[in-house]
Amino acid sequence: MKTSHKLGLGLTATLAIGAGLYALYQSQEAKRQRTLLSYVKEELGNDNIKTSWLMEEPVRDNVFEGGLVVEEDGQLESIEFEVDDDTLEIVETGRKPL
Repeated sequence: MKTSHKLGLGLTATLAIGAGLYALYQSQEAKRQRTLLSYVKEELGNDNIKTSWLMEEPVRDNVFEGGLVVEEDGQLESIEFEVDDDTLEIVETGRKPL
């Protein structure tokens, strides 16, 4: 086998392994965010949640921003929060009617 073929095969294998590891990392990140958002929903204990969101990137050291839209007495209200991925501490940062 020629050296150029070996080099090409090695490069192809390296790229395939790198792509696989990146896909695994992305799926783990998505799972972590879903789990974190589920925890926030449980802690806030509101059955009237209409929608929710969580930023993909932390604002600082594993602290993520997120929000919920809830219905209270027929009115929609936005609740913004920060949640620490390490300690699971939730800090409400804002509330406003929609």
